[in-house]
Amino acid sequence: MLINLDEYFYLAEKVAKSTARRRIEISLDLLSDNELKIIQGTIDGIVNSRENKK
Repeated sequence: MLINLDEYFYLAEKVAKSTARRRIEISLDLLSDNELKIIQGTIDGIVNSRENKK
């Protein structure tokens, strides 16, 4: 599990999250660790695809 340390070190600069991002975070809390691995793989694929287009 990855922990975003920014939220602990930059509390004053907390970035406002979009409604879509908040809904996704709530949905992620409902998933098992195995299901989260699938989601992470999907995210990694999107990011890699974007980087390959540059």
